[in-house]
Amino acid sequence: MKHQLYLLAGSLFLFLIVVFTLDVLIGYVMRNEFDSQPITDDKFSLSRYFHDKATGDMIILGNSRVLHHYDVKMIEDSIKEVGKVRNIAANHVGAIYDDCMLSQIVKRKVPKVVFFEYMEHYIDGSVNETGGIDGLKDYYYSDSRVRVALKKLDKYSPIKELSSIYRLTGLEGWNIVELLDYRVRGIQPTIYESKGYIPIEGKPIHHPQFSHKKYISPIIDPLELEHITHIFELSKEYNFKLYVVVSPTTLLTYPSNSITLKEICAKHDIPIIDNSYLPSITPDMFYDATHLTEEGAQKYTAYFISQIKKLDIGI
Repeated sequence: MKHQLYLLAGSLFLFLIVVFTLDVLIGYVMRNEFDSQPITDDKFSLSRYFHDKATGDMIILGNSRVLHHYDVKMIEDSIKEVGKVRNIAANHVGAIYDDCMLSQIVKRKVPKVVFFEYMEHYIDGSVNETGGIDGLKDYYYSDSRVRVALKKLDKYSPIKELSSIYRLTGLEGWNIVELLDYRVRGIQPTIYESKGYIPIEGKPIHHPQFSHKKYISPIIDPLELEHITHIFELSKEYNFKLYVVVSPTTLLTYPSNSITLKEICAKHDIPIIDNSYLPSITPDMFYDATHLTEEGAQKYTAYFISQIKKLDIGI
């Protein structure tokens, strides 16, 4: 009986060694194959590019409003001295995502200036519970900052990542599906790669109207605040200019907008550019309550360029 148990244990150990070896070999091939694909407008593909390769002299960091509001080609053409402008953003992400991406980018090349677009209502941390960290999961095992953030966000994160990620390579299951999709349909045209941003084309059936509600201070999530603060600290550690910016929205408040965010910026001596309301940006230029149409983005970018020219950013 004892001898049989030893044989069973030995067989099980050998089986695990074989599985482990195959896992490594298959994972290595798939990772190299996936990394060789050009970037697309998919959130995971863009995140891979931001984390592993992106650099820029001017970085516009943030969420979907960055992707849709800032025409980087127009900025580059209007201010030649600025060099390469790069939007680093994804749909529905908060400071955790932005901090982890920027922390990698500055190691490759320190930008001259970073504009950090932030929506104050994300400061309650809810964005991180509804997809805000999806683009980070690939790097759970290879990026210590991502790993620490995800563990703080959810103490059961290691167990969840083991069940949803291709363990030894960091390839999330969705990326494997995407890779197979490349093989079946081919690479789809990417707007981000050609334009540097992703304008919202067309017009909605009904344009949103400006709303003016009494300001209510948001609940501040400690982890989201920690990563906002770390972005501030990166600017001092790597010696680049940093501005927090809020682009146009129809969701306005009185007596002022983004009051808590402004207080946080003031505490850390970080300037904030509040473009929440601009008279030149009218309701017909909004696609929805917080996103501009392509026409609105063009008009807003032109105004933003005029602001950049007045800033002391060393260009």
